[in-house]
Amino acid sequence: MDSFNLKQPKIKNTDNKDEEEDPVENPMIGLECIFQEPESFRPPSPEPKVLKHQTISGNILNIRLVGGHPLWGHVLYPASIVLSNYVEKNLNLINLNILELGAGGGLPGLVCALSGAKLVVSTDFPDPDLIKNLEWNADHNLSETMRGRLKVEGLKWGSTDLSSIFRYIHDQPMKKLELNHQKVRIGFDVIILSDLVFNHSEHASLLSTCESCLRHIKSQSSDEPFMLNIVEDRSAGVAFPLDNGDPEVRGTVHGWKMTLTECHE
Repeated sequence: MDSFNLKQPKIKNTDNKDEEEDPVENPMIGLECIFQEPESFRPPSPEPKVLKHQTISGNILNIRLVGGHPLWGHVLYPASIVLSNYVEKNLNLINLNILELGAGGGLPGLVCALSGAKLVVSTDFPDPDLIKNLEWNADHNLSETMRGRLKVEGLKWGSTDLSSIFRYIHDQPMKKLELNHQKVRIGFDVIILSDLVFNHSEHASLLSTCESCLRHIKSQSSDEPFMLNIVEDRSAGVAFPLDNGDPEVRGTVHGWKMTLTECHE
C-alpha cells in the first residue's frame, strides 16, 4: 500500500491575536529546544594553573600555564627546566639579544632576563591565550627594569615577516657590516628552544626561522655550522607520566647547541 502524507487545510483564526503560532506553519518553532546542548555535553576548559620553580640562584618563579591547549602549551616540560638550569650555570648573556621560540610558559626566557640578557623576546604561536599567559608570567616574575628587557610576541614559524620581533633590535635585520674582519648580519645572538621538535611537519619552518633570526658570522677560521651535545640529564623526569614506554628513556633530556656560521650574500 502506498503511503500518502495528507495535510488538512488550516483555517487561521484572525480574531484571537494571542493564539500561539502553529508549528506546522512555522517549522522553526521549538528547534532551539531540540538542538540545545546539555550543560554536560561540552565540559568547560580547564583553569590555568601556577607552578612554582626555584632557580639555581634561589629565585622563586610562579609559572602560570594555560589550562589546556592543542599545541601543548599547558605543560611545563622537563626540557625547559634543564635548559633554564644550563643557561644559568653556563652562559654569559650580558649584552646579548635572546630569542625564545615555542616559549609555552616562558621559563627559559625569564631565566635569561634574570641572568642579565640585554634583550629577550619570548615568542609562541600567535594564539591569544598563549600570548596573554606569557605576558602574565613576565609581569608577575620580573622587576620593572627587567620587564622592560623581556618582550612577548606571537610568531609563526616559517613566516617571512619578522618585523614584530626585529623591531626590538634597533639595527635593520638584513644589514651587513665588517667587524674585526668578520662579515656580520644583525640578528639575535642566541636562540633558545626546548621540546619543540615533536611536530615533524614543522621542522623545516622551525629551521627557516632560526636561520632568518640568528646573527650570522663568517670568518676564515669557522666556515661550517656544527652541532654539539652539551647536556644529557637522565633524571629530568617525564612530561606525561601516564604514557607508555621506559620512564628512564622518556625522562632523559638531551641538550644540543647548533651554531650557524654561514653568511648569506
